[in-house]
Amino acid sequence: MKLIITGYNAAPAEKAAAAAYYAKLLQIGNADGLGFAWNGPQTPAELADVLADLPKSWSITLNDIPATLRESS
Repeated sequence: MKLIITGYNAAPAEKAAAAAYYAKLLQIGNADGLGFAWNGPQTPAELADVLADLPKSWSITLNDIPATLRESS
């Protein structure tokens, strides 16, 4: 079973702070993936440094719940 960390919901908005935050998440020993919000505040371009540091074996998941909630309100 994979442990996917959905850290986007607690990630800082500022790019450097978000990069430091995700760097800490990458150190969680039994994790093997990160979840991001689809169309969220941290886009793949802003997280290029984080994504470059991901171990090759890790999974990336995209969650559409934040975008769905924005559209339904």
